[in-house]
Amino acid sequence: MSVPTDAKVMKFSSTSQTLASKLQQLAALAPSRLGADSLMAQMKMEAENGALKLTATDGELELSATVEEDVTVETDGQAYVPARQMASFYASLGAEEVVEVTSSEGATALKSKSSDLKLNAVGEGNIRLFTVEEVDEAIDFDFGRNELIDLVQKTAFAMASGDVRYYLNGMLLEVDEDEIRCVSTDAHRLAFAKKSSKGIDIKGFEGAEKAARACIMPRKAVQELTKLLSSAQDTIHLKMSKHRLVAEMGDYRLTCRLVDGRYPDYTKVIPKENDIKAIVERRALQATMRRAYIVAEDDPGKTVNLRFTPDWLYLEASSPQQHKINEKMPVQYAGDNEVKIAFNASYVLDFLNSTESENIQIELRDKESRTIMRGEGDENAFYLLMPVLL
Repeated sequence: MSVPTDAKVMKFSSTSQTLASKLQQLAALAPSRLGADSLMAQMKMEAENGALKLTATDGELELSATVEEDVTVETDGQAYVPARQMASFYASLGAEEVVEVTSSEGATALKSKSSDLKLNAVGEGNIRLFTVEEVDEAIDFDFGRNELIDLVQKTAFAMASGDVRYYLNGMLLEVDEDEIRCVSTDAHRLAFAKKSSKGIDIKGFEGAEKAARACIMPRKAVQELTKLLSSAQDTIHLKMSKHRLVAEMGDYRLTCRLVDGRYPDYTKVIPKENDIKAIVERRALQATMRRAYIVAEDDPGKTVNLRFTPDWLYLEASSPQQHKINEKMPVQYAGDNEVKIAFNASYVLDFLNSTESENIQIELRDKESRTIMRGEGDENAFYLLMPVLL
């Protein structure tokens, strides 16, 4: 028998597997370090019109998941529960075990065939959630899942972490009539990738100020988006305003507060005169660099020395403990003289791990100048790397 709606009771039921993965996804966002009684550790549940909506936030990001199938809503309503405790309870049950959830007057009861759990919560209005209105007057468009994954994969690894220049602790997203671009840098390296936006209906573009056509996504938002994209559907709906970015994909809606800052003009650091080009097989360079890193890891700069000659690329690394490694590999080299240059080995590996190109094209000038690395023939993405000056 349904409970009358004027009793302010929310009631729904589902199997454990229907909600377990979504609860885990949302609970991971709730800040555990503040304790289970923190407002931020609470998750909002809303049951309405036969669907269940779950929302969690850490104050900077907000993630919502909507469940419409395999959930039975007996009474509409809303409630707040400690996110991690609820997620852990569902994860501990068998996949087909049915859980009945009843919330009333600040308490939520979860009942399965073998367990009764009662969770206390806080009232509505105490948790600061983002609202739809905060992203009104935004640039609004649909973008392919695979295209967005490719942009993020080729750039996100170069974001700074904990830099005092807070605008570097994120990824730049730029939208114009011809291209959608992503850029990340930590001031030692820079990753750039672009996709065509021709044929995409970008609503609000004409009326948006130039500054509103670009945004800096914070590092945590990029990481959360990456996780969601792995299981997203074919199309991602993006909505970008001056202060917020919303990404809707399947059952999930991710909202983030943007970094309030001016991203550096990355076009000024792209070298124009790197006329020496070398082409190497990616997997071979990746394996060689991994072996060099075994020794370079103990060096403060993780330095690996490279020497380009017409037929061979020589690599050498050493450590304060007198460990040393020397290797060579074939190279296609277009240059009059050999070039010696040193790089941070981990930075090179980050790039090699981000691309699937068969061959890597390295564009050089001299041992002190910025170097460009890209997949051979790929004009839509590149990696800029500062050399280690010895």
